[in-house]
Amino acid sequence: MIEQKETQAKRLEELRRKKKAEERKRKKEIARLKKEREEKIIDGLKPEVEKYKKIAASKYGQSMKSAAWKSLVSKYPSGWADGVEEGDCDDLLFRIHSGGKIKKRFANSIGQEFAYIKPGTFMMGSPSNESGRHGGEKQHKVTLSRKFYMQTTEVTQGQWKAVMGNNPSIFKKGDNYPVECVSWNDAQKFIRKLNKQEGIDKYRMPTEAEWEYACRAGTTTPFSFGRCLSTDQANYNGKYPLDGCSKGKYRKKTVSVASFSPNAWGLYDMHGNVWEWCQDSCNWESKVVTDTYRDGIVDPFCTKGSRWVIRGGCWSFSARCCRSAIRYGSSLGSCNDYLGFRLSRTF
Repeated sequence: MIEQKETQAKRLEELRRKKKAEERKRKKEIARLKKEREEKIIDGLKPEVEKYKKIAASKYGQSMKSAAWKSLVSKYPSGWADGVEEGDCDDLLFRIHSGGKIKKRFANSIGQEFAYIKPGTFMMGSPSNESGRHGGEKQHKVTLSRKFYMQTTEVTQGQWKAVMGNNPSIFKKGDNYPVECVSWNDAQKFIRKLNKQEGIDKYRMPTEAEWEYACRAGTTTPFSFGRCLSTDQANYNGKYPLDGCSKGKYRKKTVSVASFSPNAWGLYDMHGNVWEWCQDSCNWESKVVTDTYRDGIVDPFCTKGSRWVIRGGCWSFSARCCRSAIRYGSSLGSCNDYLGFRLSRTF
């Protein structure tokens, strides 16, 4: 009787293993067929994109170019070209390689990871009763009409070395630490070289509005984590928390990127570690002054001023200077052990 039960149990186990093996084989075959279909689509669409590029670069009128664009996107599977702006061949090719989907995250050739940031409207700046509020933070409604990608971490020393071949950082603790002691001009050189390396012109610094929108990740509190910022959530001078909040560590240096939890949109170190350059210029009158800080503005970007906006605070500053709304300005050539940056990528 016991032997019979053991034999039956062995048979059942053998059947389960066989069933699992068949299921794995079936899934593998489905994946193979899907890949084959996508490769056929890619092979068919790439030449069509190149044909359109020639028409777009020609002397044909706009109506002819628009007709050529409509013809091109009509050849895509349903939904694949949704939301692609006319003439944006890079986005079309990007959709081909992602099976027509908007990639929520992707990594580039040097290992930088990017998160998709959807368009939206938010309240930029801080309310008048926010603890630690600084001048130049008047709260106002801002709309960002274009989707974009934001690097999930600050640019690391390893990523900088991969493009520039050197390391200007003071805190040379490892490739995964943020690169610092880079000026706005230095960062722009990095961006130009990376774009050339990848054969595109999509990488750039985020605008100030894009930076705050991504930092807040849908929140309205001083920090994306709430009213207070713990030194278990960010690297800053924990001796000086926001009023009414607990003190914490003061590490006196940068830490490896992504050492703490990300915000709700998957972005790390938006508070503290290193200040981050933005694309906008500004003036400094004991506060940041720009001509774009007004209610109802769409896609603001300031090009006037003798300084450039930095955001997010750093390892040596107080919690007040790490709030989502904090704004400071620095000169183009400034280079300090608390100044770094992260990239955004035009969609």
